[in-house]
Amino acid sequence: LDNYDRMLNDDTFFKALRNSIYYGVGSVSLGIVTAFLLALLLNQPVRGVSLFRAIFYLPALVSGIAIAILWTNILHPDYGLINASLAKIGIDGPDWLKSPEWAMPGLIMVAVWSVGGSVIIFLAGLQGVPTHLYEAAALDGAGPLSKFWNVTVPMMSPVIFYNIVVGFIVSLQSFV
Repeated sequence: LDNYDRMLNDDTFFKALRNSIYYGVGSVSLGIVTAFLLALLLNQPVRGVSLFRAIFYLPALVSGIAIAILWTNILHPDYGLINASLAKIGIDGPDWLKSPEWAMPGLIMVAVWSVGGSVIIFLAGLQGVPTHLYEAAALDGAGPLSKFWNVTVPMMSPVIFYNIVVGFIVSLQSFV
């Protein structure tokens, strides 16, 4: 009990808890939206879609160390890809990983980069939506946006919930 008492009276604990929640909400919400939009794009019947599916899943297979090295170089304040791109349009980019204001958005950006696993789960869910529901909606005069909000989203709600829960679990495990 003394350990819990010491933990609850330590300001560092609450700062770490706040940062974990900030990271979790930011990375999961942005990751879910990104993964769902990518899954919608990858569900289209176009030529070469298998190649695009593999390309979007590859970051999920890369080891954490390789991701850290890659993103450290991308977010580097002097020669990083993002700051170099911002410099071309006249914007002085931030010091992504050392600035207190920009470190968390940089880490969230890194987390969103590897949404391949969620994309695959969303894609499986999208392919499980019965086509007769879209046909019935079309007969009722529904347009593409109405089909999306009234057929796709309700049918995908269990998959969305699953990805949110798993995303929060993963984000809270990345406290290191």
